[in-house]
Amino acid sequence: MTLTTMTLELCDTSAHLCRFEEVIEPYGIIEMVRTGTIEIEKGSDTFTAGK
Repeated sequence: MTLTTMTLELCDTSAHLCRFEEVIEPYGIIEMVRTGTIEIEKGSDTFTAGK
C-alpha cells in the first residue's frame, strides 16, 4: 500500500466478490484479476491434473 495505490487479495463467493467490486468502483479500479476455482493440496501427497 502506498499513498496512491492499494493491492488486495480476496477469497469468497462470486456474489460477494461482485458486491465488493461494486462498492470500491467509485474509488477507481485500475486492474483486476479473477482466477476462478483453484486447488491446493495439503499434506505430503501431490495433485496430478486430470485425475
